[in-house]
Amino acid sequence: MKDSIVNELITAMKDRLPPGQNLANFLTDTLCIGREAVYRRLRGEVAFTIDEVAQISYKLGISIDQIIGNHLHNRVTFDMNLLRSANAIESYYEIIDRYLRIFDHVKGDKSTEVCTASNVLPFTLYSSFEYLSKFRLCRWLYHHGQIKTPNSLYGMVVEERIINVHKKLSYSVKNCPKTSRLKFWCQRERWFIRYPSISELLPLHW
Repeated sequence: MKDSIVNELITAMKDRLPPGQNLANFLTDTLCIGREAVYRRLRGEVAFTIDEVAQISYKLGISIDQIIGNHLHNRVTFDMNLLRSANAIESYYEIIDRYLRIFDHVKGDKSTEVCTASNVLPFTLYSSFEYLSKFRLCRWLYHHGQIKTPNSLYGMVVEERIINVHKKLSYSVKNCPKTSRLKFWCQRERWFIRYPSISELLPLHW
């Protein structure tokens, strides 16, 4: 368990580092220790101290509670998507790409089970559909003050990388071994819908 937590901490640090920045250099500057001391920690020969972990957590915005909680069977951790970029498109892409990496990581494990509790249709069900996903992106940009209404979806140009990550996300979720049923409840109109599992519903064309 100790080694797996350290490995997950290292993975989280690499994910949060800006592109092109070296992890060893970052730790040397942040922790004010020598390069050899840094490599001993990265190899697991020496443990990170509580103070060092706190500095890393503060500097990179890593949730240490989540890393530890992932290895406890009687605990569930929750995550909040905080915007790390002032650019709405860049923030949107970072969030979707992060979800994609999570599903890519777990889809090959036979014990993986995807459970969704939501009062809206999960985006992973329709992310591969051009206009439905474009509508979601348009709404995101509107909420962040990037566009004004009225606005035409037809004239909206979506970056190729976003189109690709939408399709890959849908494909990745489809390939997860097991998904639980979804329930939706609308208070205003008082209707209730029970959907089949994602793996059953996704291949349908609607």
